[in-house]
Amino acid sequence: MIRHRLPPLIALPILALVGLLWSLPANTQQQGYPTQPGVQPQPQPVYPAQPQPGYQPQPVFPVQPGLPGYQPGLPMGMILTIAMSVLIPITITVIIIVVIMKKRKARNRLMQAGVPAQAKILQIWQTGMMINNNPQVGMLLEVHREGQEPYQAQMTQVVPMIRLASIQPGNVLEVRVDPEDPAKMILV
Repeated sequence: MIRHRLPPLIALPILALVGLLWSLPANTQQQGYPTQPGVQPQPQPVYPAQPQPGYQPQPVFPVQPGLPGYQPGLPMGMILTIAMSVLIPITITVIIIVVIMKKRKARNRLMQAGVPAQAKILQIWQTGMMINNNPQVGMLLEVHREGQEPYQAQMTQVVPMIRLASIQPGNVLEVRVDPEDPAKMILV
């Protein structure tokens, strides 16, 4: 289950901004800033009235191969920006899918290998989370397994709205309990 969608939506623009800032030129000497302590910045003319002898304008963008000023490859900042805007969302998506599949696999294993039991609801509370407009509730249960002493356990469960009336204190529910860890259970 995807519980929070806000952090990835905030993180992606921040990562793209970091990539763009990375791609900005870092040569502060051209801007007249001191590079050593005690060195005063030299004012640079913005546009000289007459071109200096031997002045060669530099192209803003790389030109075609074979022409002066051609620089092969992409700037590091552009590569970093592409990597962050493509690879990071793909990685996040893969991680989310793996987590969902592991939870689904554990649930299926518990449905097949879990020990049937009955659980009496002692207490119920809201967790404040809604998933697909269904509330997630926390429950304190008294679990009765065949041949064992009753014990108390807590669990959270997303409950469909149509089934919410059956999840009230005093009601008895059918559950499947993990034989290795009795605190893990799911509603049937």
